[in-house]
Amino acid sequence: MKYAFIAQKLSGYPLSVACETLDISPGGYHAWRTRPQAYRTLQNQELSRKIKEIFLASGKSYGARRIVAELRELHGYTGSLNRIKQLMRLAGLRPKARRKFKATTDSNLINYRLHRTCWNRNFGLNNRIKYGCLTSPISGRKQAGFTYVVCSIYSTVKS
Repeated sequence: MKYAFIAQKLSGYPLSVACETLDISPGGYHAWRTRPQAYRTLQNQELSRKIKEIFLASGKSYGARRIVAELRELHGYTGSLNRIKQLMRLAGLRPKARRKFKATTDSNLINYRLHRTCWNRNFGLNNRIKYGCLTSPISGRKQAGFTYVVCSIYSTVKS
């Protein structure tokens, strides 16, 4: 980690000063520069590439379990689920959450029932006042469906 920091951030300083500051030897730094990458690191890079390919092909919806299933089926992967989870986390791959099902009512059916039962109702009162009601959907959806406004209408009838 210190060696990578020197290579990235302290390249403008003399190597002896940077190594002395971080308390490492210049010979260790040169050995790190010439050393080939570890086999596990190379495997992780190749596996991360395959994971990202499968993840993007799924429309960013596959989680670690489905990706492991794909890897086992297509590429003969025999590793663990936790390794795939870790590599996905390091790559910043998070699947989209599935939308939850929400049961709603049939708005047309409700509108028909309200219209049929409420329009031009006559409540009597010696035919002097006639009552009725009118329903109208409010524009815009609410969480549980449409919201209706019920207005009372009356008129005075001369006898």
